[in-house]
Amino acid sequence: MPLTLQNLLDMSRHVVFGSLSELALWAAVLVGFFRQIRKDNLTVGKEDACNSRAALVRDDVIFTVDGETVWIRVRYSKTIHSGKRFHWVPLRRVLGSALFPVWVLRELMSATASRAGDSPLFVVEKVVGKKVQVVPLTHAGLVRGIKRLAEAAGLRPEAYAGHSLRRGGATAAKRLEVHTMYIKTQGD
Repeated sequence: MPLTLQNLLDMSRHVVFGSLSELALWAAVLVGFFRQIRKDNLTVGKEDACNSRAALVRDDVIFTVDGETVWIRVRYSKTIHSGKRFHWVPLRRVLGSALFPVWVLRELMSATASRAGDSPLFVVEKVVGKKVQVVPLTHAGLVRGIKRLAEAAGLRPEAYAGHSLRRGGATAAKRLEVHTMYIKTQGD
């Protein structure tokens, strides 16, 4: 099922913003929804097998000086396989809304500021023995997080998965008559 803006608002009430893992999950959910970015760009298949060519990395995010917009570089998609070109996708601040994708992404970038620019953008904490490691968000972790938040919001968790973000974002954009804007660079 596609997620709706109301679903996201209901889910947002159950996000624990003091946790890096929750912050990364929620940032991935909002970026996936508002920019209709595929889960392959948001996550990795396995935490120890990061495909930095497909998954977004920290260097793929640039904030404008005024803080109103974040630009996200998509280097791999169904139409970009070679790595010779990419898209810059804008994500604007949502004024007057409890959904705040630009703020959440800024908070995530701040919380992971010590990580290298080529490291995965969406990372979570994993306890290994007595140590806490930071690992990339996986496909399975994203889906588990969506289902957990859906259930907490009173939705049927089995009806939602990673594609619910892309479908929901596209449906909401069509209903609101929002047109997606891509700025293509390098190789176009």
